[in-house]
Amino acid sequence: MIEYTKHARQRMKERHVSEDQVEATILDPESWQYGEDGEIIATRKVGKRRVEVAYLSLPEKIKVITVMVD
Repeated sequence: MIEYTKHARQRMKERHVSEDQVEATILDPESWQYGEDGEIIATRKVGKRRVEVAYLSLPEKIKVITVMVD
């Protein structure tokens, strides 16, 4: 199950990133790293943009914290 924070939803709307793009980035990233607070930051190229998704992998769900584009 993927849960989105209010902040993540707002960033997705502002940056025109769909749930499908976020899920593809999480499930099949081109690269990933750990953030400063232990979150995972997954990166994937979507069209001409690079999508980065910061999330927590919890036992019962994936919690998307924010979404960034380059």
